[in-house]
Amino acid sequence: MRNTALCVLIAVFFIFVGCKQKTEDVKVFDVTSDSLVAKITGDSIEFVNKEGIHQKWESIAGDKINFDDIVIKTGKITDTTEDYYMLLGTTTDGNTRIGVLLEKKGDDLYFAKQDNAVVMVSCQGCKVGCDPVVVMQYGKPLVNCSPCPECLKQDKFLD
Repeated sequence: MRNTALCVLIAVFFIFVGCKQKTEDVKVFDVTSDSLVAKITGDSIEFVNKEGIHQKWESIAGDKINFDDIVIKTGKITDTTEDYYMLLGTTTDGNTRIGVLLEKKGDDLYFAKQDNAVVMVSCQGCKVGCDPVVVMQYGKPLVNCSPCPECLKQDKFLD
């Protein structure tokens, strides 16, 4: 009887140890206009959940994306004085680059809505050129692809 009780206690112990959740589990990232992507602190931009973005982008793109190549690009929209923020990713083969426009609210960056949806632009086909770029169209900033002979642009609506 005592051996049975000891065996049960050991079995329960191993069940609790084996089922323990890792505290480092990546939080599921929801790509909507309400999703906080990054925070701006001085001259630096810090991702809120880069691992979550990486996993989500790979599932949406259907291809491996270089983790280190997920960056936030800033600049001026062509022919304007307006700043832009864009989340960029590159697939491991270098043939596909993905861009999503971000909206700055205070010191926070969120996914920007275009036509009532978050739009992920995939530019595919050339190792040089065919990059996501921000342009002004009908008075609004939009992501397009820079030219190259075989560039294929795909828009994916995420929100």
